[in-house]
Amino acid sequence: MPLIQSSQDHLPDIDSPPSPTSLSAAKALIAASLPSTTTDLHPSLPPLKESNFTPALTSSLDSLSASTSPTPLDLSRYEAPSAPTTQDAESWTTALRSAALNSTYLSSRATNLSLLETFGRNAWLVSNAQLEDLLRDLERDVKSAREELEGVERERRERMEAKKAEVLELERAWRDLVGRGIEVQVAAEKVREEILARRRAGAREG
Repeated sequence: MPLIQSSQDHLPDIDSPPSPTSLSAAKALIAASLPSTTTDLHPSLPPLKESNFTPALTSSLDSLSASTSPTPLDLSRYEAPSAPTTQDAESWTTALRSAALNSTYLSSRATNLSLLETFGRNAWLVSNAQLEDLLRDLERDVKSAREELEGVERERRERMEAKKAEVLELERAWRDLVGRGIEVQVAAEKVREEILARRRAGAREG
């Protein structure tokens, strides 16, 4: 069911559908009244909150933005570090710290994989069941909304059918009155021209 329902500005059971020319003119007026851009947010929406990233996340985002590699992630941090070529203590301390971090990460990774293998299937089934319940609720709401819409449309159609004869009679009477009004205006114009002609004739005789 679409989120936006189609609507009719005329009564399809009574009024004749608008002509293509009328539709084109109406659409042109609507397009002219719309703003030239739709990128601006609606005034009723609250302003967007400013991003408040941590320095580490900001650094990672900057490196990802500046990277031109097809694999923007630095995979070297997950690899076993090579032994330092120098014998100074600082190089070995850095290598040991890197090895400890990699070991901790791989250990945590192994633990997560073990948990996933043990409980992942049940968690996936529970998640599917929850999604099915949500889908069932949404389908029930859609069905209820569709039935309500059909009821409103049925009531609208019945009212239009009940008033159709009256509307057509009023339209016919309106057309007759308009025609009579035009006939009266034409007759009045003829009388005015006759009066002017007689005045001119009287002025020439006098």
